Amino acid sequence: MEQQFIPMEYLSSDGRMRYEFLFCYYPDLRTWRIYIINHIRYGFRLRRDFHATHRLHDAGEDYDYICWGGLINTFEQAKAVASLWADTTSIMLNTGRPFDEVCRELRDKEGF
Repeated sequence: MEQQFIPMEYLSSDGRMRYEFLFCYYPDLRTWRIYIINHIRYGFRLRRDFHATHRLHDAGEDYDYICWGGLINTFEQAKAVASLWADTTSIMLNTGRPFDEVCRELRDKEGF
């Protein structure tokens, strides 16, 4: 299988934010990587470092990508990870609650 690139937009479940993602499959690594195309304004009161917002960035790359522990084996899994990250980010930005706390609640609620 060759490398695949699939662009996609996502509207957060609360309807407050629109995200642009680029899903890339890396056959050598056997995983998908989800690049965050649009710039997110985290505000001055929120922790916006890469670790706190579950983002990574490789030198020479134009965009951050979602930090996910483990392989993302299918495009369907990649879409689920992207929507979880986007919904978590939207709630975090609108409430000021920590990313990990919000994400844990959403994962439990959705049975992720």
